[in-house]
Amino acid sequence: LAWAAFPFHGLPEIPSRFSLRSRISRRISLLLPEIASRISRRCIRRSVERAGPGLGLYPAGVAKKRTTKKRVQTIEAETDPAQELVTPPLERDLDRVLGQPRAIETLDAAIASGRIHHAWIFHGPSGVGKFTTALAFTSVILDPETAPDLSGRHRPDPESAVQRRVRDGTHPDLHVIRKELAVFSESSSVRGSKQMTIAKDVIDQRLLQPAYRAATLGGGLVGKVFIVDEAELLDRSTSNAVSQNALLKTLEEPPEGTVIILVTSSEDRLLPTIRSRAQRVAFGPLPGDAMEAWVAECGLDL
Repeated sequence: LAWAAFPFHGLPEIPSRFSLRSRISRRISLLLPEIASRISRRCIRRSVERAGPGLGLYPAGVAKKRTTKKRVQTIEAETDPAQELVTPPLERDLDRVLGQPRAIETLDAAIASGRIHHAWIFHGPSGVGKFTTALAFTSVILDPETAPDLSGRHRPDPESAVQRRVRDGTHPDLHVIRKELAVFSESSSVRGSKQMTIAKDVIDQRLLQPAYRAATLGGGLVGKVFIVDEAELLDRSTSNAVSQNALLKTLEEPPEGTVIILVTSSEDRLLPTIRSRAQRVAFGPLPGDAMEAWVAECGLDL
């Protein structure tokens, strides 16, 4: 026990006026409670590992909760948060958009001209293909392999690298902004919000800041595309439109090669100044034959 006479990390020093035997005795008396505590904790931990949390030594579910937390952290580290929220639908080809011929004609004309407006508003009833069309339009203008087909319309190669990235939701220059991205915000107050609107923090981090960065791939008609889904949720009202006013500055002085598409079923909830700076594309209700084609394509038995 001679080691007990020497300094030990974490224990108070024993004055040198005490004899060696006294110092050893005092130091051992200080060590014993810590040693007993460590032995006790180790025994409890081993018992819990063998018999599970049902022993009552720890509250039931503690071990499971820790394991679940570690698993969740691993998944979040390996998965891009935006990728989980940007899963493209089955239809991402402009030729396969059902029941919206006028909207497709407007977009085809813009593609053929080679000049893509920096801001768009896709407006119309819910569930008629606005977001699907936005993805299809994006896949055309981001792809450097887009070229006229036999019909004269500009279409990309379905098997090109850009099309595969768009299908997989991994294209670095395609950004989809949704209210659910609040859960990945750096602000705890935003993460804990009820997601009734698209938080300004989400617009800042997912749109305004990346908009001024250089495109990762490039080569297409545009460099980057931002699709704001349910854009009517940018603010609770136009009288207190914090997010829209922040977006308005970017629309007034858009970065080169950046396109912003606002998808909304309530265009009247957007500021007039935003509507005046965007190219508006109207979507109407789906006709009966388009609905029948959609049901048949999905293999639904109604």
